[in-house]
Amino acid sequence: MSTLGSLQSAARRAGTSCANCKTTTTTLWRRNQGGEPVCNACGLYYKLHNVNRPLTMKKEGIQTRNRKLSSKSKKKKGIPGSCLPLGGHLGDLMKPLDHKPSFPGGFPGSMGKLKMLLAILRINYRISSTNNY
Repeated sequence: MSTLGSLQSAARRAGTSCANCKTTTTTLWRRNQGGEPVCNACGLYYKLHNVNRPLTMKKEGIQTRNRKLSSKSKKKKGIPGSCLPLGGHLGDLMKPLDHKPSFPGGFPGSMGKLKMLLAILRINYRISSTNNY
């Protein structure tokens, strides 16, 4: 099920409708000054303007935004423009097999991992640039 679909099904309370616009689907139910349930859009509009949201502003569906990825989800998704994900196999390659360096000097800490990643990306770039037809 899509995220929007799960939001809609989770926000459909049996028999609940907005006291202002009469919608039955919203991402969040709020209460107006009289304690009646209102949809998120009507509740936020009232909070900002101190008047009920005009019915002409009612939309058929719920509007969503394309939010920027957080730094945590960027790490999971990989590097934009690269065919190499940071999770999965590449992430396993960058993990040390044991705590001892495999060669003198080793790759200490995160700087070593960064150097290794840059080397892999350079190789990937060279391969992809030579495959241009």
